[in-house]
Amino acid sequence: MLKGRSSAHCNSIEEGVPRPSGPDEQEAWPSGPAAANLPAEVSGSELSGPDEQASGPSGQAEVSGPSGPLESESVQLIVEGAEAVAPEPPAPSSTQTPVPSSPPSSSTAPPAPQTFKKPQPRTISSPTPFPSQSTSSPASSTPISPPPPIFEVPPVSSSAGASSSSGPPSSGPSDIPPTTSHSLLHPSPPPSFITIIPEGAQLESPYLGKIKDEFEEVILRSVLKVGDHIHREDSSNSAPKKRKISSTSSLSSEPLHPPLWFSLTVDNKSKPLYREYLQKVVFATLVNLPFLILSDHFYVILPYTPLTKTEKSKIFSIGHSKTEEQWARGHRELYKIFVLAKSARFPPRDHSLTLLEWFQIHHKHCWAPFIQKEIKMSRHFQLFNNYRYVHRLPKVQFSQFKQAIDALGSADTHSEAIQVDFATLQMPEEILLPPIHSLVMDSSVGSIIFERFARVMGRIKVQKGFQVAFHRFLFREYHQGHVRAEVLAPILSECERLTPSDWARFYPLSAQQLLALNECQAREGHPLVLEATFLDMSSIHLVQDPFQIWVERYKVYVALCQELKAKQNFYPISVDQLLARASFGSISFKEVSLDREAYANFLDEQLALHLKRMAPSIGPKYTIAPGVFRQVFEKQEEHAWEIISHFASLLSPAFYLPVPSQNE
Repeated sequence: MLKGRSSAHCNSIEEGVPRPSGPDEQEAWPSGPAAANLPAEVSGSELSGPDEQASGPSGQAEVSGPSGPLESESVQLIVEGAEAVAPEPPAPSSTQTPVPSSPPSSSTAPPAPQTFKKPQPRTISSPTPFPSQSTSSPASSTPISPPPPIFEVPPVSSSAGASSSSGPPSSGPSDIPPTTSHSLLHPSPPPSFITIIPEGAQLESPYLGKIKDEFEEVILRSVLKVGDHIHREDSSNSAPKKRKISSTSSLSSEPLHPPLWFSLTVDNKSKPLYREYLQKVVFATLVNLPFLILSDHFYVILPYTPLTKTEKSKIFSIGHSKTEEQWARGHRELYKIFVLAKSARFPPRDHSLTLLEWFQIHHKHCWAPFIQKEIKMSRHFQLFNNYRYVHRLPKVQFSQFKQAIDALGSADTHSEAIQVDFATLQMPEEILLPPIHSLVMDSSVGSIIFERFARVMGRIKVQKGFQVAFHRFLFREYHQGHVRAEVLAPILSECERLTPSDWARFYPLSAQQLLALNECQAREGHPLVLEATFLDMSSIHLVQDPFQIWVERYKVYVALCQELKAKQNFYPISVDQLLARASFGSISFKEVSLDREAYANFLDEQLALHLKRMAPSIGPKYTIAPGVFRQVFEKQEEHAWEIISHFASLLSPAFYLPVPSQNE
């Protein structure tokens, strides 16, 4: 018996003019088997991943979350149900990031790029406990409020451009509900095949007028809105860090022209860049992720393109913001087309067609067919990746999937539908670089994110018996508000763009490091290291040691929960309390660790859970006086800590929390 108690702890598109709407989608993780016989009453998020909080060091701007232990778990948990109560996406996902009336400033030419990216070898320190967790939930954490250049998109069903229906209509196995943090772990059962209709077999019809899939229509309208972005000429002196719109910005009442996308259609060399941007926006929209406006996307990717300095500058010089009269003088032929469209507008509207509206219509006519095809391909890819996830197969990149589909179509007559069997679809081996996890590691919060990844993956491995791909974890963290849009959006712009040879060209320092490594490999008779493997070695592979540590910790914790349940002891215990007992010998009795009011509320909650547990066997009329229940609970608490102390002794010192140096 323990005697002493110590403390520790385009809404509608009118006349072809799209209105704003938002982006969304993500991949999801299937619900795996629940932890065997874990206490159904363990009310803790230890094995309910979505409840875990990642809070970075004090003052960390990029990772948000409640201050408090990474996971607050009381022993009432762990069946699959704990994962099922994943919090809803963070507040920013309910509305689009405010976009100022005048587009944000950006330079006339891209800022001088860094000569190279420098992925430095990093080591993941042995995970240390995060600060004590507050009672706030992930959704109540500091809201993500990215600067104007970043768009965060609301769920499709609630976006401004969505129709009145609450979700996409049912249209068979290809339906994909809006992505949430929960659906990333538990996707809807995907089909085992898809049917693709080649362009040659499709009837010619207006690309937008006869869209029958409401979900795709909403996504299309949303993505088309990126064409409204104007590159402001007066931003040329602004440093990239100071792109926020200030109250002193000159806001002309006269609309400026042209939108930046227009400069990308003048030169054929630039069109692939805009196609690539639209592909990324489509993906971000489907998965409900943030994306950069076009100017800032170019600031990220132009240093890693084969364009000359003159060609890069031309993109921005053509896109300089001008008044209608100034633009008309330089583009007489196009302006004549606008004037004709303005005079031919029928039926009449309450105002004449403006140049801004004409650009919106022109953008839709130029790019809507491409966007619609990308939406379909991205939805097919999401189903395919969910299929591979459910069947425990490795993740593939979108570029690999697209190449595989193109290979099937090239051998076809383009006049008949192609059925794609997910089980037999052959993937090309080459992937595009750099991968997401490499860029995350090079970011300002890379070490924090990877330490949390090790912990969460350790829990999932013990609970479900399998691991989860890093990108699913990262997207879920964003949905829960733990990763800021300012961190994720530039990474999504830069990732998975280059072939290995192009990567070596545009990241020369990393390429030199790889060359030196392969020279050593050759001297020692070892096989050469590929570019993708090299980037994995300095990022995702560093997680293996802390991951194994957390696996062992959670094994003991799960065994502890099972033992408590077997003894009908439903005392709430967290893995952090178990580790604190093993490392420092501390015991945290609730009466000591909580103030009087909090302890009274805690007992009320435990009493409610007790009555709920007893109702099936004794009946709904069973009751117990609060004073009597308190005595029962405190006695149960003492017995629980005896069991906890035993299991804490089973932990190897290698799995303890780091002990502070005696000299400190």
